[in-house]
Amino acid sequence: GGGGGDDDGRLYVAGPNIVGVPALAALEKEARGALEGALSAAEQRALSRVGLWVGVDGQETPLHFDCASNLLCVLRGRKTVALAPPQAYPHLYPHPWQSCGGEDMEGEVYRFSEVDIDAVDAARHPRALSRVTMEVAELAAGDALFIPLGWWHHVVSHAEEGDGGAGGPCVALNAFWHAPRDTWDRPAHRKRAPSR
Repeated sequence: GGGGGDDDGRLYVAGPNIVGVPALAALEKEARGALEGALSAAEQRALSRVGLWVGVDGQETPLHFDCASNLLCVLRGRKTVALAPPQAYPHLYPHPWQSCGGEDMEGEVYRFSEVDIDAVDAARHPRALSRVTMEVAELAAGDALFIPLGWWHHVVSHAEEGDGGAGGPCVALNAFWHAPRDTWDRPAHRKRAPSR
């Protein structure tokens, strides 16, 4: 995990894993407590990470998919999440292995789409408009959204509304847990190289 900034100087704390970090033990305990009602005991034991996300109004996470199931929980503010199923893979123009030397900070550029879903370039990405329908979920503080592994998602943070002005940042937790290997062998999760 880590943090990053936009060109306009806004800071975004992006998903540092809080599991097993002594200084964040109280936050991890609270997060696991909040997840108890949503996850079975076996799923809780299988948690691979609990990420913390803190962003300002309008902060975006580009369209991508994760290789683990994810439960996104909004603590403050709101989030807008646009989703597409794994079958959309060939139509969402995943970055080729060659871009950025084949690596992002996790070594997996292919999990990110070249498509800007706010301004789709129909000439460069025609299938994104003609073959993919995004479902949109609006989440408020206290809401949670399950995002199955392989599902594409684009996330926009909205600041907490304050009295007469800007409120605090949007704060969320997400719990990731790895699926059994046979899950990736199902047809819905098999990745095919898209034709350009």
